[in-house]
Amino acid sequence: MEVLLTHTTALEVLRRPDLQRRVMTAPRDAAAVPDRAPTRAEMEAMLARSPLLAGLGQPLELLVSSASARIGNDLVHTHVMSAPLPAGSTIEIAPGIRVVSPELLPVLMASRLTELELIFLLSELLGTYAIDLARQKGMWQRREPLTTPAESGASRRARSRARGGPGAACAAEGVRGARRPRARPSSRCALGLPAALGGWLASGSSR
Repeated sequence: MEVLLTHTTALEVLRRPDLQRRVMTAPRDAAAVPDRAPTRAEMEAMLARSPLLAGLGQPLELLVSSASARIGNDLVHTHVMSAPLPAGSTIEIAPGIRVVSPELLPVLMASRLTELELIFLLSELLGTYAIDLARQKGMWQRREPLTTPAESGASRRARSRARGGPGAACAAEGVRGARRPRARPSSRCALGLPAALGGWLASGSSR
C-alpha cells in the first residue's frame, strides 16, 4: 500500500541531505490522499523492507482522507485531509512512499503551531539552511531553497479553504522579502522551535 508522510515526519524528510536530490527533482503530482493508514502488521512489514522509513522518527505521521481511519500508536499517528489535493502537492521519494510538498506542509501544520513557530518553519523552507542537530553547527546548507515565495504563495492561495491556510498566509508576511538566511538567523530559529520541529528548546518550557 501507499503512505503519504506529513507534519514532522515530512519535515524530517525535507531536511535529510541524502534525499535532497530526490525531493528537488522528482515529479510532483496530486495523488489521492490514502483512505486508510497501514495496520500494525502492514507497517512493521514496510519498516522491515524500507530503510528509508525505518530511519525516520516514530511514530510516522501519515495523512489519511477520513476521520474514521485515524490511528495513534507507537508506529503511526494520522492526520486527516479530506479535501482533494491541488496539483504538485506530493512528491514520491520511493515506490509507495510519498511526502507532502514544502508548499503544502506549512498549511497542514499551521493550526498546530504558534505564529512565531510557523514563521520559523517558513523561513527554513524558503531559505538554504536546514536544521540538523547531529551536525556540529546544528544545520547544513542546501544548494537552493526547497521552494520560493512565489510558489509558496500560489500554493497557499490554492489551498486557502484548507484548515491552516489563513494562518500560513499570515505567517508568510513575516518572511516576505527576506534575503537568504545566514547561519546566525538559522541558529535563532533553532532556538525558538520546539523539539518536535528539530529545535533545541521545547515550546512553552520555562527553561
